[in-house]
Amino acid sequence: AIEEFLDSSSDGVTASAVECRSRLLLVGESYLGAQFTEDQWDRILNAVMMDADVMIQLEQWISYCKAVARIIRLVKFVF
Repeated sequence: AIEEFLDSSSDGVTASAVECRSRLLLVGESYLGAQFTEDQWDRILNAVMMDADVMIQLEQWISYCKAVARIIRLVKFVF
């Protein structure tokens, strides 16, 4: 997941929130195998990134990845 952040970052320290949102979707679908509708992904990412500024730092990115992974695990467990 850190590679995704670094690929989206121009300086290795921050990345745009829009790019991070796209990369979180990629991480969720590609790495974690989640299959949600577009509306479900919007709700998940809106909830996870509700405190996001225009630019995201690596620490925030890791926190967002963990939150997305928790949601995916919970949904798989429940359903």
